[in-house]
Amino acid sequence: MADEFSFRFSLFKQSEKSNEKAPDQTGTLEIQRSQLPAFVNWLRNQKPEQNYAGDDVVKLRVAGWDTTSEKTGRSYLSGRVTPQMETKASASPASLDF
Repeated sequence: MADEFSFRFSLFKQSEKSNEKAPDQTGTLEIQRSQLPAFVNWLRNQKPEQNYAGDDVVKLRVAGWDTTSEKTGRSYLSGRVTPQMETKASASPASLDF
């Protein structure tokens, strides 16, 4: 499929928090430049739905695995961000302005 994409992320637990509002985990989301056109095209063709706050949103699927670095022995959460799996009547395109 032309609009397939899969982004990777890693989240590491913070050993020291500077204050109580500091995040418990931080990391990065990697998006390959070659996947950007497919991602933008996919976004343009999605029908937004309302979230719990009533905002129009486009949902992505996030999956994570507990992992240990072979290099450092440090535990972290690694994962992928992919298109939401289609359900019932979710695939009717909508117009999104970018």
